[in-house]
Amino acid sequence: MVELDVKRCATGELVIMHDSRADRTTDGSGIVEQLTLQELKGMKLRNCSEPVPTFRDVCEALGGRDDIFIELEMKARANDFYTPEVLKEYCQKLHDEAAKYLKPGTYAFTCFCTNVLWTMRKIDDKAPLGFIMGGLTDEHLAIAKELRCGTVAPTLADTPKEMFDKAHAMGFLICTWMVQNAEQWREARAKGADRITTDY
Repeated sequence: MVELDVKRCATGELVIMHDSRADRTTDGSGIVEQLTLQELKGMKLRNCSEPVPTFRDVCEALGGRDDIFIELEMKARANDFYTPEVLKEYCQKLHDEAAKYLKPGTYAFTCFCTNVLWTMRKIDDKAPLGFIMGGLTDEHLAIAKELRCGTVAPTLADTPKEMFDKAHAMGFLICTWMVQNAEQWREARAKGADRITTDY
């Protein structure tokens, strides 16, 4: 499995970038949503000297394969960059490019922000969704059920086993984060995680 963080740059293309700014991970700087694709492509990633990838770059590399599952984290928020109109355009473009290049059943759209998840749900009644949060609560489970998410993604440290059990009883898969060492891996297994998010 691979997790990607998808943002919209100033010229409308979908690019892969975790942080709100390009400074930490590239040799450039600036807020991603205020940078053009040409500007982002002119930057090099610090650890490998490759250019900032677009979502389409990833699709061309991985599209058509059924042995890799891709979690598409929608790094959008309801703010000045993602007005309702822009958010709808962002979700529609991500939905359509994923459907065009990736095999059904090999990807899901995930987000912390319920507004973004609802926007994607309105675009596609059957889109595979995952809800990310901190410590899992009953309120989160109710929202995930209403959204018809397939997965919930709570933080490992902040979620007791009882909530893992409750999520499983409601039919959710659980992808817990972050799991960065062997001790946390054993804790995730003991709590019943189906998947983990890790940097290693």
